[in-house]
Amino acid sequence: MQEEIEKYSYIPDDKKQKKYTALNIFLIVVIIILFILLIVFSTAFTTMVVEGESMYPTLVDDDKVFLQTYGYKLNRGDLIVFARPNDKNAIKRIIAVGGDTVACDIENKVWIINGTPLEEPYFNGEYSDNYFDKMYDKEAICGEGITVPQGYLFVLGDNRNIKKTNESDEQNPISVDSHIYGPISVDSVIGKVLSVY
Repeated sequence: MQEEIEKYSYIPDDKKQKKYTALNIFLIVVIIILFILLIVFSTAFTTMVVEGESMYPTLVDDDKVFLQTYGYKLNRGDLIVFARPNDKNAIKRIIAVGGDTVACDIENKVWIINGTPLEEPYFNGEYSDNYFDKMYDKEAICGEGITVPQGYLFVLGDNRNIKKTNESDEQNPISVDSHIYGPISVDSVIGKVLSVY
């Protein structure tokens, strides 16, 4: 009886070899897939930490944002991170894309895109007293408007009434964005914000 049990529990070496070969192939495929995913996620996505108040209340200091760095399409309303010349990276909201006309009605404090007042549910409607003082091409923007060139974006911070942090400051700080330096190149965009955490 002992011999019969051994007979049935015996697995020939060639079947063991096939079993191990299939397992090895499966493990190699899983490792390759994980490696490819690691490369894709490390190059196509990244995270950044928000510094400053220019995007309040949408984003606050020390919020973390998850960015898509490749394969995104940019639209009005998107939040982007971009490289500013001679400065830190910035995060702002796109209000106009290439081909759009941007104007501002300073009296009513309304931005106008392609002849239509911009609806900004994320913005509380308050501007600091000095917000429009250093405006880019003020005469044109406050008149007929400017046309954003193809390959460029017009971006603004959501907080346009940043409060003084020091009483010694003569004026309120302002969001440094396209209202000061004009449209930014799409080439300067580092990524599109997908989520905040």
